Amino acid sequence: MTSAKIPRIDVLHVTEAAGGGVARHLELVLPALAERGLTCGLFAFGRRLEDGFHTLAMKQFAAGLLPALAFAPGAGLLAATLRLHALIQRWQPRILHLHAARAGLAGRLARRRNRPPAIVYSPHAFGLTPGGDGRRLALKFGERLLAGWTDCYALVSHAEYDDAMLLGLPATQCLVCENGLPDDYAGALLDRTEARKRLDLPPDSVVLGVPCRLARQKNLDCLLKALAALRQTPSRLPPNFRVLLCGAGPEEQSLRRLVAAEGLDAVVHFAGLVPDLPRLPRAFDLAAIPSRYEGLSYALLETLAAEVPLLVSDIPANRPRPELHECLWPFLAGNDQDLARQLAAVLQNHDERRRRAKRGAALVRKIFRLDAQIDGLTALYRRLADGG
Repeated sequence: MTSAKIPRIDVLHVTEAAGGGVARHLELVLPALAERGLTCGLFAFGRRLEDGFHTLAMKQFAAGLLPALAFAPGAGLLAATLRLHALIQRWQPRILHLHAARAGLAGRLARRRNRPPAIVYSPHAFGLTPGGDGRRLALKFGERLLAGWTDCYALVSHAEYDDAMLLGLPATQCLVCENGLPDDYAGALLDRTEARKRLDLPPDSVVLGVPCRLARQKNLDCLLKALAALRQTPSRLPPNFRVLLCGAGPEEQSLRRLVAAEGLDAVVHFAGLVPDLPRLPRAFDLAAIPSRYEGLSYALLETLAAEVPLLVSDIPANRPRPELHECLWPFLAGNDQDLARQLAAVLQNHDERRRRAKRGAALVRKIFRLDAQIDGLTALYRRLADGG
């Protein structure tokens, strides 16, 4: 889909991970790039094309933010590579910016047959986990091969940069442009009462929000086992406590079975995709991100910016700056017993959780700013467009 006469495309963004954090990334970044005078296009393919992402992209197209837009729902890697090759010939973008692994592979294969444009790749997490030696070796071999077809790795956190170094990628090709939020993010949030109405939550319940895709990466089975364990301790769960899983994904049915097996049906609720979720975190009394790996989660930044106490697995990407360490409630990644202990602590220490939440919100406003992220990306694009 394109307008009748498209201008020269500065940056063609390509993604298969058209849901969750990548969708949120593009939702924030594309309008900000347009404000800087960069003309962007978008090609999204594969099985993860969610309705919300499609609707968002169509709105941006109608508003003139995306003069070039194409979808290939359900397309596999080969079909997407061929389609992208044709789009490159048709639109002649100066730069391809590839988001997440499948798009990273499709884009670099397509460009190999058609140089230029320049290639920027953002993995949005390489997927390295403790003990994942086999995956690390495969990634190391693959990325070191593909590095020759990559002009720059645009990384969303310093933790992702460290992973790039573990994989042996050239430091001169790696640039950190940390994810950030608009300066007016907190001002656009709905208050607790209105947010709870939107999510159909009782006003007097104690709610743990979990804003993520229902995928193995997010390690939600660890959270469910921690809830089951905590119910058997003297601390127990509050009688009006509930957990709201806000997302969809391939693990939903297995998670539903685990909820039933652990007798958590009255506690854990599946909200599905919540289109306006970034405006609703104040509906939660606390939140959890128990991931196995991340790049830098927008859910983490948005939850902190909303002054919501946050439990996180202690992976580096969930603790992206030393200043934030005292603002979070970390637990050992994958350890449901430690998560249960930390959940009991945060529930019992109301004053401390509010103190940490307020401190976290102030730091996010100061450090993780969308303007700084766009500054870095704009400078990168212009350097590459000029042949740098």
